[in-house]
Amino acid sequence: AKPPAPKATTSAGGGVSLCVRRAIVRASRLGRKLVAQASLLAAGNSNSSRPRNVVVSDSTWLILGLGNPGRRYAQTRHNIGFVVLDALVERLAKTSLHRVEHNAHVWGPVDAAPLLAQDDKRRTTSASQVLLAKPQTFMNASGEAVIPLGETYGIPPSRWLVVVDDLDLETAELRMKPKGSSTQNGMRSIAACLDGNTDFARLRVGISRPPKDSGISIVEYVLGEWTDEEAVKVSTAVDEAASLIGDAVHGGPLTAKVKV
Repeated sequence: AKPPAPKATTSAGGGVSLCVRRAIVRASRLGRKLVAQASLLAAGNSNSSRPRNVVVSDSTWLILGLGNPGRRYAQTRHNIGFVVLDALVERLAKTSLHRVEHNAHVWGPVDAAPLLAQDDKRRTTSASQVLLAKPQTFMNASGEAVIPLGETYGIPPSRWLVVVDDLDLETAELRMKPKGSSTQNGMRSIAACLDGNTDFARLRVGISRPPKDSGISIVEYVLGEWTDEEAVKVSTAVDEAASLIGDAVHGGPLTAKVKV
């Protein structure tokens, strides 16, 4: 669901969106088969606008929490991706690492080892890092921030993990998948900006659906705030989500299912 404004099809400065502009360039120059992720893999072309002293390795993952910016949406079900990202920032990132790039709040890259259990041997042997980001484009235009971030840091979609809400899972249920299609609007935006490529991991956090006889629309529901009972479950789910992400970026499975 998308809040009333701004429209997802309009760029921050007005006019045609970034994704539409990209589509026009692709069609006129290279044809429909050109995919946006090609630039992510092009050697030597992804570092030009990267901040100084920021080092990205082949073990760096881009972790993306999707949501809508602003206090109005902070506690809504649709913003659970932001909530999980905030929890990761609290565990891993220092304030000095924060910056705004490509219309997204960005932290890192930082060592991901603190996401592992204290007795996990990988805490001392793994070099995995994470770049944390919260797109500020509104949910339905998430791809307009995600694609430039991947390009800037040279992180291909195969090392992206997107955290989103899911109406088709019970509240606080977690499911991780390595790839696949999705009807969630933020995910659809990312896939659209990648010419339909859905080969990136996602962690879905269940928000359930409104009761059939409630008269509440889907838009009203996802942009509504958690009940007290839901909030308790979600708090536990956020901790579980951080652990799943930590395991995944350290070589663990990208397929998981957790019921809180």
